[in-house]
Amino acid sequence: MKKSNTLRYVAGFMAWVLLQGCTARYLPAPVAPPRQVVETPVEVSPGPNEGVVVIDAEGGPAQVEWVTERSMVTGNGRAFNAGSRPAVPVGNQVVYGRPLCVTPCAVALPRGPRELRFSGQEPESNRQGFGWVTVGAETTYVRHAPGFRDSREGSFLVALLMSSVGAMGLLMGGVLAAVGETTTDRGEPVDFRPAGLVTLGVGGLLTTVGITLGVLRRPVVQPGSTTTWRAQSVERPAQ
Repeated sequence: MKKSNTLRYVAGFMAWVLLQGCTARYLPAPVAPPRQVVETPVEVSPGPNEGVVVIDAEGGPAQVEWVTERSMVTGNGRAFNAGSRPAVPVGNQVVYGRPLCVTPCAVALPRGPRELRFSGQEPESNRQGFGWVTVGAETTYVRHAPGFRDSREGSFLVALLMSSVGAMGLLMGGVLAAVGETTTDRGEPVDFRPAGLVTLGVGGLLTTVGITLGVLRRPVVQPGSTTTWRAQSVERPAQ
């Protein structure tokens, strides 16, 4: 096996495992929740150029934030426009939000299209979802069915480590096998092929296990579903 071919195989393996491990697997969004008016504990009086938004989430209370900005993460792991505002990493973006309330609730927001983020109240919860609402003069109702995000960072790091060690084994084994039989300075014959083949086998095994683990344990994301409507379209049950 030529050294150049070995390097190409190693580079191909590493690029593939990185691509598979860094790419999330997306599940279908849950069914959009039906229109259902909920009672809120606080009445809201909107200010000038504001509208009232009544928010509810399926599956229990959820923390609601108004997404004010999204920033791309750079190659060094930092985000453009980063500051002291509350920030949440979402894929290759950082989402900045302003906390609003815990569902069910009513809030006053500036009129126009607004993005909301829903998340579980528990620190270890992976419930999350995003939804858009167009705030107008009439009361706007929002019901959201959150999805989830399972980052599985630990498994991916183990897979990356195994693949990296395996790639080094493939590279070293390929070099030793390519050198093959040679002679020392004293003229004694030395055969590097057995050691190269063993190193290739171990490196290939580690790389294969690492790639398999990276593919099977890559991040899983399920987006949320949102239903919005205006006050005049609300169907209330007959009295």
